[in-house]
Amino acid sequence: MKRTAIVGCGGIAQTHAEALSNMPHVELVAVCDILPERAEALKEKFAPSAHVYNDLANMLAAEKIDVLHICTPHYLHCEMACAALERDIHVLLEKPVCITMEQVEKLAAAEEKSKAKICISFQNRYLARNKRVKELIASGEAGEVQSAFASVLWHRTKEYYVNSHWRGFMATEGGGVMINQAIHTLDLLLWCCGEVKTLSATTANHHLKGVIDVEDTCESLLTFKSGAQALWFATTANPTDDPVTLVIRCKNMTMELKDDDLFINGVPQHLVDSTVLSSGKSYWGIGHSMLFQDFYNRLEAGKEMPIGVREASKALRVLLAMYASKGNDIEL
Repeated sequence: MKRTAIVGCGGIAQTHAEALSNMPHVELVAVCDILPERAEALKEKFAPSAHVYNDLANMLAAEKIDVLHICTPHYLHCEMACAALERDIHVLLEKPVCITMEQVEKLAAAEEKSKAKICISFQNRYLARNKRVKELIASGEAGEVQSAFASVLWHRTKEYYVNSHWRGFMATEGGGVMINQAIHTLDLLLWCCGEVKTLSATTANHHLKGVIDVEDTCESLLTFKSGAQALWFATTANPTDDPVTLVIRCKNMTMELKDDDLFINGVPQHLVDSTVLSSGKSYWGIGHSMLFQDFYNRLEAGKEMPIGVREASKALRVLLAMYASKGNDIEL
């Protein structure tokens, strides 16, 4: 039985807690949030016997836990993960892994010194349709990747940011639409198409001027080491939340991920995932539970983590280069 705790009891923590409540070999023994009422609500809904804390250091000192799920604002990820690793506590960390490459190096060093492991939650890699695209490319059946297109066309209101103490600020969120909403799609693009060699990108704030100091829109042209190119567009200035789209054109087929389905040469594949959670927002996907199962199974078997610090930092490295580009070519 793995004894588990959650720090940060906001929206995404609901998805973590529900998934853990369905795992018979995991016990949620403690929850922590700076707002005690939020931690109490999570406890009452998913783990009535769990202890409640408002300070992570106090929880780590008082509780004997095997795994810490970190669901806090981005700027706290590195500090909290390192605190757990120093106590040899395994970490399941929400994206992004960190907000700077310096933090990535610090976190990688902390894991190297620890007996514990860390896994980052890029849960969309576990969805059947995304796994199928990866398999077709990796096996060679799709043929070499020739080009790609990705878009995230969502909407976020002024209230979304004003009602949060950390969203919308570079110092605490680490960016805007790219690092918060669109990083999952960027991760899938890199996972399927490989490493980026060069890119050119621009960012803008179209509809939240005076509200946030980060971008609500980004567009970029990426050139991969293979020579293939991808056009990338992400925004939260769209009037509605439209389906995320990822199109990968290969020598033998064109694959399009859209509307929760995979289309190969225009034909829907109707791939179905086996796990569905009721908590959380629809655009978070349903991959968390599958990722968690794999994470805990690998812990039991002593295997490497599926998405470690270095793997998760690939998307961060690219988006940081997008910020630095300002329309100029950047070589990674």
